[in-house]
Formats: sequence, C-alpha cells, structure tokens
Amino acid sequence: MNNIQTTSNNKNTNEITSIASGGELPQKQVVKSKERRPVSAKSKAARLVLRDKSQEARVIRERMIKEAKTPREVVTAEDVTLNSIIVESYIQETGCTQFKTFHDWKKAGYKVNKGESGFSVWGTPKRVKDKVETTDGEVLEGKGWEFWPLCYLFNENQVSKKDDPKPTKKDSVQGKTELEVKPESQENSTEDKFELDTAAISPFVMVNYKDRQEAKQERFEERASKALIAADNTYQRSKLLVSSIPFGQPILVGHHSERAHRNAVDKSWDLLGKSISLRDKAARLEERAASVGTGGISSNEPEALAKLKTKLANLVKSQETMKSVNKIVRSANLDNAQKVQNILSAELLTESQAVEILKPDFAGRVGFASYSLSNNNAEIRRINKRIDSLEKIQSSDPIQFENDDFSMNIDNGQIVIDFKNGKPSDETRTIVKRCAFKWSRYQAAWVRKITANALADANHLLGQLKEVKEMY
Repeated sequence: MNNIQTTSNNKNTNEITSIASGGELPQKQVVKSKERRPVSAKSKAARLVLRDKSQEARVIRERMIKEAKTPREVVTAEDVTLNSIIVESYIQETGCTQFKTFHDWKKAGYKVNKGESGFSVWGTPKRVKDKVETTDGEVLEGKGWEFWPLCYLFNENQVSKKDDPKPTKKDSVQGKTELEVKPESQENSTEDKFELDTAAISPFVMVNYKDRQEAKQERFEERASKALIAADNTYQRSKLLVSSIPFGQPILVGHHSERAHRNAVDKSWDLLGKSISLRDKAARLEERAASVGTGGISSNEPEALAKLKTKLANLVKSQETMKSVNKIVRSANLDNAQKVQNILSAELLTESQAVEILKPDFAGRVGFASYSLSNNNAEIRRINKRIDSLEKIQSSDPIQFENDDFSMNIDNGQIVIDFKNGKPSDETRTIVKRCAFKWSRYQAAWVRKITANALADANHLLGQLKEVKEMY
C-alpha cells in the first residue's frame, strides 16, 4: 500500500432570444508570478479536501512514532506514507479492501461502473529545477519545485466485469484477492436490469470521461506553470546579460568593449522576446485549461444520449413557445395590453419579456423573427441526426479481431489497434495513419474516437491489415 501512485440591442432582447437557442502540505507553490491561473472549482475543492486528509494523516503518523516502543517500530512508523494512511481511512469508511487505479482495474479485466466517483490520493510528484545561464556560459541551478497531481482510486464495489456489472469478493479465508462475478438472479429488480442496458457497460462510450477531462485540464495547467517558470527564467537571463553594463551607457564605437556590448544587448533582446512569447504561451494554455469541458456534448461521454435528448426537448419546447407567442403578437383583433395578458395567461413569457417582444425592431417587426424559428428548427434537425447516429453506433456489433500480429477492438469509446510484436513497418504505419488513427503514448496503442465514419474506416483498415505480408 506504500507504493500507491495514481491518477451563455438589449439585455431583455437577449433574454428573449435565448429561448430560441491550502496549506504547505504536501505541495509547494509552483507559480512564481503573482498572477493566478484559472483552476476549476471541482479540482480546487478536491485538492483542499485531500490536503485536510493529509494533515490528519500526518498527525496519525506522528502519534505512531511517539507510541513506538522499539527503534525498529520507530523506523517502520517513519516509513508509513500519507497515501497509505489515507487509503486505510477509505477502507474503514467503505468496508472495501481493494483500491486500485482505473488502469489497474482495466488490466485485471474490470471496468469502472457509470457514475462512480474515485477516492483521491496523491500521485507521483513531478520535480523541476530552475536553471540560469550566466554570461560566461555557466549553468546555475536554483531551487526546485514539486507538483503533486491528484490521482483517483476505485474499490471492488465500483467495478464490474465487461459482461456483468455486479462483482463480489471471493472468500478471504481462501486467501484469494481477485473478484468473481456471480450470475444474475431472476430476483433482480427493474432498476438492476436497467443498469445492464446503460452506456456504462458499453464499449462505445468512455466510462472515465469526467476523470480524463479533469486530467486533461490538469495537464494544461501544469504546462502553463512550466511555461511561466521558463518565461521568468528567460527574463532573468536577459536581465543578467546586461546587468554589468551601467544604465544609459552607450556603445563605445571603436572601443575593445564594443563587440561584447553589442552581443550582450542582442542576446538580451532576443531572450526578452522569448520570455514574452513563453508568457503568451502560458496564457493560451490557461485559457485551454479553463475551456476544458465547455465545448458542448461529446459523443463518447456516457451521458451523451441523455443530454442530447434533454437538449432536443428544450429546443422543441422553445419552437412551440415562439410559434404561440407570434400567433398572439400578430393578432389584429387585440391591443398590446391584451396581447401581454394572453401571453402571461398561457405562461409563455414573463411580463418583461412579453412587453419587450411587442417593441418593433429596426425593421418594424414584432415578435420572434423568422430566422429565429428557422435557426432553432435547423438545430432540432441536427440534434435528431446526432441522436440517430449515436443510437445506431451503440446498437451495432463492436469490432473484435485478434491474430498473432495485431488486435483491433472497441474499448472505452475508442477503436484500439495493438501491434503485438513492437513497432510496425513504415508501410503499415502509413496505412494506419491514412485512416486517421493516432499513436497514444498513454495507452501504448493506435486509437481513434468512435464515430460512424471511424467505424467504416476501421472495417476497411482491418481488411487492409489482414493482407499485409510484412507487418514489422
């Protein structure tokens, strides 16, 4: 347990138109500038909670050291990690005995069930040292900093085999630590049967979508921190190059110091520009980190179909609302007061919205413009197409092929190609790249996100790979 290392021209008009549409433990400060990079509220809250747990774990460890009676017990207590104490608290809290990372469960043949939240621990620290180069070319190392990422563990009650989401522990008396799956009994409730049909056990969706989004955000944040540190170091190098030149000192043309003076100024100017570029890069990375998860509904997230159907229902309701409002607004037998009253009676808009919608626009039109209904209707058609496409994909048979050279499967919302005997030949890699597959260092395999086009390309690629004679 000591070796655990994881992982929304006028305000009211816009309102109407919208109907159509810590402490020091255990992490040091990694950003030297006073600017604070954007951090998601969820990630910040999780880190604060884990810091509190770490403080409690430190108190427990110190108590263990004080209560130790022999030197060996003292050494043993000092070697206890904060992670192991935190995991032990999770064991006592849940009654579960096995806590593993998502990838460790995957290697063991299990999947994390839909909607399960991981138990946070500290991951492997990443260490970086500041470096400054002097005018003489000497590289000086400054103080280092450490970044401790959050990692998540799941217990045996949060995972399931591919074909059965209900694992149970084997008898601990027999000394077995693996999980076994009991056959589903006929007494299972309707809710249990519904769980078998959810996207959580479908290979066409990414069961750890939220965790991967958070990990992606953390990677951007970490890269932004490194860029800020590099920008600061580069600026210090730029400053150091001209520090020996008196302020306002002109270049002494013809003097023996002319060449060195010009070189120092040129290098300092180049480094200053590089520092500014690095700071701009850090700002872009911070923006990308803040935008993770805000780009719409991803097709491979587990709740994609449910979210799309909810969005479709809202769009249909908006379309009906706009039609009903226009029918009242364009009635020739009613005055404005009666129109407002009818709108309010039908509970279509609020009073302020009803008054605003009766005001003519720049072209003298009242009510919702025709383009609002057209655009909304087009969005309804688009969402319907996405729902049909996703339902068709998730009801299709997953690709499953394996021979002595390679395997192609659908897993965790991706098409995965694994070459068993190492790096394939240039010809083979070219064939794979033509079908938009990318090499994933994270998974050590060639992957592509599942779409209707991706499935068609994968089947075509499979036929091509079968005909390759020299794959390696």
